[in-house]
Amino acid sequence: METQQKIEELVRVGLKADQAEIYVTLLKRSQTTASKLATFTSLTRPLVYKVLDELIQLNLVEKIEETASVTRFSTTHPLKLREFIDQKKSEVEQKNTALEGVLSQLVSDFNTMNNRPGVRILQGLSGIDELYEDILNENQSISLIRSPLDDHFPELYAKVLEQIRAQVAAGISTRAITPFVDETMEELEQVDPKNLVTRRLVNVDTFNIPAQILVYADKVAITAFDNELMTTIIQNQSIANTFLLTFEFIWQSLKKEDAEIRKKLAAGTLTPPQKPAALPPDHLGAGEHS
Repeated sequence: METQQKIEELVRVGLKADQAEIYVTLLKRSQTTASKLATFTSLTRPLVYKVLDELIQLNLVEKIEETASVTRFSTTHPLKLREFIDQKKSEVEQKNTALEGVLSQLVSDFNTMNNRPGVRILQGLSGIDELYEDILNENQSISLIRSPLDDHFPELYAKVLEQIRAQVAAGISTRAITPFVDETMEELEQVDPKNLVTRRLVNVDTFNIPAQILVYADKVAITAFDNELMTTIIQNQSIANTFLLTFEFIWQSLKKEDAEIRKKLAAGTLTPPQKPAALPPDHLGAGEHS
């Protein structure tokens, strides 16, 4: 492989062009001084020193200092380039984490200034993580219409519990419309208040919806549970208001039915309907499960 080709490949790896040139040139000459190295490259002597310092920081070059001798430089083993790549990956991951922490707010600001809706489609468990983070960032109350199919994804359970704790700590309250499946009076009277949840129950046979609807701030998040786990977040105040008004209508319409379900449940005359394997009862409030 020609020298220029090696330099180009190292640039693709992530080195700067002058770093790649110094590295390849130095590698072919074992140990040498910065002055001699400058004669073999297109760089000036001051720039050679600067680039050598950069490569030393990257652990790709080492400085050899001996008493009464001119300082020389040598490359470290080329396998150190793998460590360089690993460090780059780590930096990218840190930057991505930092971006995710502020991205939703930047999108919100952009959409507000440009008066346009924002739509995000999120896949799988990572999408749920992003939704939960956004809920905490917005730090506003939640209106939830639950899907009984959420139990198809038991791997969500730990995430839900963690999110509930975070929401309670932040003082985020939830109003939830939930199809009755296996709720207990203990859950309704003790667990719900601890989780800052108020709910209305509805017969699951008439409200067996395949997707959850969650309204918060100026956003509507819809998570489908009937097949692949997928969440769509729509950011638009008019759309959010429309869903919220729809929620309010259903909420008020269910007052009588909710009271009847609770009365029969307390009297022990209500048999929960059959459903897939359920999660433990103390997990409503984060957007999934009841």
